[in-house]
Amino acid sequence: MNAYQNLASSYDRLTNDVDYQSWVDFTHAILKREGMTVRTVADLACGTGSATRILAQMGYRVTAVDLSEEMLTEAMDKCADVEQLPTFVHQN
Repeated sequence: MNAYQNLASSYDRLTNDVDYQSWVDFTHAILKREGMTVRTVADLACGTGSATRILAQMGYRVTAVDLSEEMLTEAMDKCADVEQLPTFVHQN
């Protein structure tokens, strides 16, 4: 059994103190400071898609990758209303 199979539906409640917006803002600021024009990003080990959603809402084309199908299902649900839907990949 996959360790995340039972955890996926509770993961966001367990990590509600993680400031994904700050992570994304920090990365975005570095890219901007370096003069990099980035349109496509990969969110590796995306989990339930918290950062994936933020990135997609900012206009990035996002490929979200995770080993756990259950986590990807949560991520897809979380991003269902995003205008530019991320691509979700079940991959190690």
